[in-house]
Amino acid sequence: MKKYLGYIFILILFVSCNENVATLDLVVQDRKIRLLVNEYIDNVLNKNVNNNIYVTATVGKNPNIIEIGLYNQRPIVYTDNDTEYLNTYIKSKQFGIFKYKGVNFFVTNDLKNIFKLNYKSFNEAQSMFEKKSMPEPNDFYTMFINMNKEDSSIFYYSNLSKESLKWKEMK
Repeated sequence: MKKYLGYIFILILFVSCNENVATLDLVVQDRKIRLLVNEYIDNVLNKNVNNNIYVTATVGKNPNIIEIGLYNQRPIVYTDNDTEYLNTYIKSKQFGIFKYKGVNFFVTNDLKNIFKLNYKSFNEAQSMFEKKSMPEPNDFYTMFINMNKEDSSIFYYSNLSKESLKWKEMK
C-alpha cells in the first residue's frame, strides 16, 4: 500500500508542476497568434495522435521577422553518445510549460515576449521530455508562423488537414 501511495504522490507532484491555463488570453497577448495557436490545438485534438505541442522560434537574416514553429510532439533529448551534438540547442534553452485544453505545451524562452510564462532551465524541465537513442523519420503535424515585428503582419504555413501547402497572410 505504501508503494502505491508513493506512486500517487509522485503523480500528483508531476501533474501539479504543469501550469493549467483556462484561457489562452492569459498566456498569449497577440490576438492573431492566439487564433492560430487555437486552430492548431483544435486540429491536434481532432487528429488524436498525442497531446503535446513543442513551440520554438528562430530569427533569420531579417531580425524583425521571427519564425515560430509548432510541432505536435514533446521536445526530444537523444541519449546515444553519437547524437549528443543534437542536444546542444535544446540544452541551451529554458522552457515555459503549461497545459491548455488537455494539451501539454513546451515553449522555448525565444518566445518570452509572446508567451507570458515562468521559464525553467533545461535541467528542471528535461524529465518531461521524450528520450530517444537516435533520430527517427517523422511526420508530425506542424505549423510555422512568420511574424514581422515592424508592422505586425503574420504569414503562416501548416500541414494540417484543412490547410494548403503554401504561406498565407493573416489579416
